Amino acid sequence: MKKILLLLLVILSLSMPSFAADWYWVCSKNGGSIYIDNSSVQKTPEYAVIWSKLDLPNGDTMVSQIFVNRNPKSWTLMDAAIYRDGLCISSRTYNSPNWQNIRPGDVMDNIYDLIW
Repeated sequence: MKKILLLLLVILSLSMPSFAADWYWVCSKNGGSIYIDNSSVQKTPEYAVIWSKLDLPNGDTMVSQIFVNRNPKSWTLMDAAIYRDGLCISSRTYNSPNWQNIRPGDVMDNIYDLIW
């Protein structure tokens, strides 16, 4: 199972989001707005892979690919990039999952509810 998950993470991390995305507003927090791309959500009954966008208060935008596990409710970051004035100023691929529990009422809990 771990090999399949790792292979899936590698394959999915090779693609970057299209800017012709269908961004759906999730919430605003700490001066920024959080969106998910409805057009690129890939899900099964067990997990989902989504793209999220965070518009930061300084005008930068962070776009991230997130793997969400349905049970237990958890998530890990797969890819992230920060854009300024349409140009990528930083990017990173996370090769080893760093699973985080989804806590009731946090942003990932809102996203989880939108997925399932």
